[in-house]
Amino acid sequence: VLSLDPSPKTSLAGLEPPKLVGLSRTDTIKQLDSYYGLVKRQILAYQSPTSGLYPAQSSEKKIGSVRDSIYSSVAVWALYQAYRSVDDDRGKCYELGQSSVLCMRGILACWMRQSEKLQVYKECQRS
Repeated sequence: VLSLDPSPKTSLAGLEPPKLVGLSRTDTIKQLDSYYGLVKRQILAYQSPTSGLYPAQSSEKKIGSVRDSIYSSVAVWALYQAYRSVDDDRGKCYELGQSSVLCMRGILACWMRQSEKLQVYKECQRS
């Protein structure tokens, strides 16, 4: 049965949506800590320490995916912003922010390395 209720009870991943508005500060931190555990296990564990990129598949160790890296970095950055709004200073906020910045720098480096190929492609298309 398809529900037309605009406020679903669960998200697409089957997790409860965050309800941080009416919670106390300690409850909010507990909720954020549970999300931090998920992000640490399911996203940050696969980040390349050298390039900062994430692979398309968890079994891949040498090839990073720019698209998947952008999505992963946005998820990590969102949790970083949530920790910043709570002003919780236990190192998690700093770790999340730096891992997201590392990923974005890796993406920028990949794009810069391919700029010459893009210029050649554009010149070939003109003629």
